[in-house]
Amino acid sequence: MGDEEDRKRLNGLSEKERETEIFKRIEQRDLLKTRWEIERKLKIARRGERAIKTSQKKTKKTKVAKKQKATEVIMEQKVTLVVEKGQEEENIGTNIEPEIQKPPNFTEEAVLERHSSTDDQSAVENLDHKERSKERKKNVEMNRTDDKRSTAMAMLKAKREGKAKREEEEAKRQAERDREEEKEELEGVAGGKSSVKLKASEIYSDDSGSSDTDDEKPSEKRSRSASSSKSSSESEDEEDTIRSPIYINTREELNKLRLSRFKMERFINLPMFERTVMNCFVRISIGNNGQKPVYRVAEIVGVVETAKIYSLGKTRTNRGLKLKHGNQERVFRLEFISNQEFTETEYAKWRDICAQQNVPMPTVDTIERKQLDIKEALNYEFKDEDVEKIIEEKNRFRNRPTNYAMRKTCLMKERDAAMLRGDYDVAQDLGQQIDELESRASELDKKTVKQHKLNILH
Repeated sequence: MGDEEDRKRLNGLSEKERETEIFKRIEQRDLLKTRWEIERKLKIARRGERAIKTSQKKTKKTKVAKKQKATEVIMEQKVTLVVEKGQEEENIGTNIEPEIQKPPNFTEEAVLERHSSTDDQSAVENLDHKERSKERKKNVEMNRTDDKRSTAMAMLKAKREGKAKREEEEAKRQAERDREEEKEELEGVAGGKSSVKLKASEIYSDDSGSSDTDDEKPSEKRSRSASSSKSSSESEDEEDTIRSPIYINTREELNKLRLSRFKMERFINLPMFERTVMNCFVRISIGNNGQKPVYRVAEIVGVVETAKIYSLGKTRTNRGLKLKHGNQERVFRLEFISNQEFTETEYAKWRDICAQQNVPMPTVDTIERKQLDIKEALNYEFKDEDVEKIIEEKNRFRNRPTNYAMRKTCLMKERDAAMLRGDYDVAQDLGQQIDELESRASELDKKTVKQHKLNILH
């Protein structure tokens, strides 16, 4: 309902116009709700896609990191090989040096012989020259190994620093993405606060009475066990208070369980019709007081089939509802259900009768459960079996067939089959139905011919 002007305008309308206007508003609100649900599901789907993308990126990063580690291991192995080669060369050089640099033990006779022979002197000079060239080569190779080792170590250090920087940047980007996703979720979900009530057992842990060490005194253990038992008993009492049923006490809460005639028309062909409407409430018409209609608050306690076939909106049915008002139960047709909400006087009268006859009031849990059932019924998608049942039921409750010739052939087949079985009574009834169908078809033909002639004259 809107403001004062809207209420005045609705009160000025007739009951039928008022009900159609309210039904339009209800349909519009349902459309908005479904749109909101679709948007929420799309957001959740987008979030899932983002999570998949992030996981794929993480797998790629792990692969790249593994490759980098493998390259680093290979580089380290190469460096170790280079270092080992250098050490081997140094060891070889040190082993050769004493042999080369060892001064020969010349005797006085050898000196006299060396001075005397020029050939021996030239041989010694050649030896000195070879030693010098070997030392020069050894120094050059040592410098080369040192340069290789230093360059390899510098490359490893640079790679490790670059990897650390990349990991820090990636962590910062991931933190920013998480913050943005949390903001989007808070903006998308209405309210932003969770309405879930925590239990006392979830808030207070039972581990507070456990001992930390085995060296504690027995008195301290007893005191701790007593405190833990007290806390557990308190938590159990709190849980009992939470579990105790909360009964409704306002008209607005009862209106959440109300089903209108329009919704009944939508739910009548559902396979879950009985489960959906059970324990819901309706505003039922019980007659007129003078010229004013009288309505009562009634609870649906069963679904039955009545003897009369009647129209409910665009459909025809024979279903009825077993309604309960206080302790009294009675079957009503669905066409007597009102689309309006319960008034304050109707709610007060129903509450007084329930209190007098000790009938328990509905709880908040039933409101939540029935709202979920109604939502499921509104979003139900019909299957092929459901469609076939609906067509069969519509054909059963139809006033007259849409195709007389087809209906006549079906009845004739059934009559012939009954004659073959020996069910002459059934065959006689089917023959009467065929005769009635032919007479109705002939009357319809006469009307169409007469209307055609009138159209020609005009």
